[in-house]
Amino acid sequence: MSKISYIIFLGVLVFLAPFTAFPSAWKTVFYVVAGFLIAVIGSLCRKENRAKALPKDFQAPAVSSSFVENNHSIQNN
Repeated sequence: MSKISYIIFLGVLVFLAPFTAFPSAWKTVFYVVAGFLIAVIGSLCRKENRAKALPKDFQAPAVSSSFVENNHSIQNN
């Protein structure tokens, strides 16, 4: 199963959990675990997508100052 399928499956379980007869403490634990798993799987999916978006030979540009002083020299003719 793909990561996105796991997220959908967990979402369906979270949707159906209030309609079950489990004690509320169990439901609370389930919600915490499901929320944590959704966050972890989502971050892994995002990491994969970002890695796919960059070309393999991509190198980050060198860090430089974002401030550039304008040179307004006035020349008299």
